[in-house]
Amino acid sequence: MPITEIVKLYTVEGWSENRIAKHYGVSRNVICIRLKRAGIKRRTQSEAESLKWKQMSSEQRKRQVKSAHDSVRGRKKTHSFLMKRAKGVQAKYTLSGLENKFFEAFKNARIVVIPQYAVDVFNVDFAIPERKIAIEIDGGNWHNCASKVIQDKRKEKCLIANGWRLFRFSKNVEHAVALIKKACGNPASLS
Repeated sequence: MPITEIVKLYTVEGWSENRIAKHYGVSRNVICIRLKRAGIKRRTQSEAESLKWKQMSSEQRKRQVKSAHDSVRGRKKTHSFLMKRAKGVQAKYTLSGLENKFFEAFKNARIVVIPQYAVDVFNVDFAIPERKIAIEIDGGNWHNCASKVIQDKRKEKCLIANGWRLFRFSKNVEHAVALIKKACGNPASLS
């Protein structure tokens, strides 16, 4: 087996292990062993998927997305699945520019918040769990679209039913910091 060619196909050309194996008429395991012996670090599943999508044409991507949507359309997600998904979002959170501005302000004010905190099946932008304080940052117009309004109302009902206090802010960071400090210091003073 031409190991230099296999390494080139994998590292330079971006071929998958399966594609190389098919090309040489061998099992994928044979290719894995050859790559390992050559000191080549195997791609993670995420890296492999990313590479696969980069190599697709826009038409292939459209077909792939349509196929994925078709396979799940109409399928009801279980409560357990939705809770697990919310925990996953919390673990891999990303902040928008506005959320990052609030996060930095909370940090500077020594208010410890957890971004994208999972409460049941929902994620709140920031939470102070020990005080059951949920903070939502409503930036942009997308919070006004009908589906987002419905989702926000469901999230709000869930939070209230579970004993959380919800604070919504849009731009005034200083006001948010002052109000959250007050809520943490004397929760009874806020209605």
